Amino acid sequence: MEPVKLGVIGWGGRAQGLIRGVLAKGGSHLFEMTAVSDLFQKKLDLAHDEFGMAESALYLDYHGLLEDSNVEAVLVETGAQVMAAISCDALNAGKHVCVDVPMAFTRQEVWDLIVTVEKTGCAYCMGEQVRFANFVKKWKEHIGRGDIGEPLFIQGEYIHPSAAPYFVHKETGDPYPGTLEEAARDPNYRPTWRNKLTDPIKYIPHETSPLLKILDDRIARVSCYTCDKRMYGDAIAKQDLQCALMQTDEDRVVRIINSFTAPRKGNYAHHWYHIMGTDGVLESSRPLWGDDAFQRKEELLLDRDGNARHTTYGWAREEDNPFKDSTGGHAGLEAFVFQQFYDAIRGDGNNELDVYTMAEVVLPGIIAAESAAAGGVQIAVPSVRPSAERPKGSYPKS
Repeated sequence: MEPVKLGVIGWGGRAQGLIRGVLAKGGSHLFEMTAVSDLFQKKLDLAHDEFGMAESALYLDYHGLLEDSNVEAVLVETGAQVMAAISCDALNAGKHVCVDVPMAFTRQEVWDLIVTVEKTGCAYCMGEQVRFANFVKKWKEHIGRGDIGEPLFIQGEYIHPSAAPYFVHKETGDPYPGTLEEAARDPNYRPTWRNKLTDPIKYIPHETSPLLKILDDRIARVSCYTCDKRMYGDAIAKQDLQCALMQTDEDRVVRIINSFTAPRKGNYAHHWYHIMGTDGVLESSRPLWGDDAFQRKEELLLDRDGNARHTTYGWAREEDNPFKDSTGGHAGLEAFVFQQFYDAIRGDGNNELDVYTMAEVVLPGIIAAESAAAGGVQIAVPSVRPSAERPKGSYPKS
């Protein structure tokens, strides 16, 4: 089959990394980049110089890209707060859409995306890659065999002091070279979307997506609290840490913690996952725990017979990778995202990154932020799938 003609909206570091590290390597048979849009001419010049893009295929306004007949699908890699609106515009223009995490920041945006996908019939993916990690596959097998009994308590953490810029130059998009405090006072620089991501718990899919896949479950109720010590003063609008406590349809308890500033010193980042069952535990390793055996391995399995052993499932196995390449983004897991997107457009239609599944992993974070703003009250998470109460193509009644 012919490669899908792909337009990229947002030519920042993330998009460049995906194209160079994934599509220009093992995924070149699936997608051909035919157009690029960005707010900064300097970045469009980079696309022209590195990939030989014609000037007629470079757009300062993404609407021009959406009108380009040489674009079948779009990769949306813009500031996260505008991703949903741009995705809906692309879908309404008849373009298939792959968007980065998280696909939406409000309930309204979630429903706009769902209804637009339903009405247009275009393929839609949100690129949450951790759900394709090898340990996710293996943990799902352990639970299916009953190795740790019935899951009771599930935890996930995303501690990620951001190395990405919180301020960029208004005309070039270049990151501020000095301190955050200095950047906040410089009128030539503006805050990035990361800076304006007030509620870090909204960036929840890298925890909920793999965990809910392992459990084959859905978040039904959410409460959340914020701990905000203003680690960077007013230079960063983002709150320091949020913790959500959730309950699933199967009455399991889930705890998720997200922070993009703590810990300030050390600057290490980690994903961490833990599933406690009636007869055992599955747990991934944490960084900076010293030189013990657990630190040097990837995971811990405590089975129903009381046997504790380390496993080395890890994130990626090259033999399982669609492009047979584990050197790309996130240990090669980005390849699974693009393979899913291609299959949804050209292939067998298999797509576990579809709008419903991804809404189920995004919406709990949005509602958690609502809970935190209301002092931690418990809030129900609505079903997003079509039903007699909400037929396809319609918004919920309330």
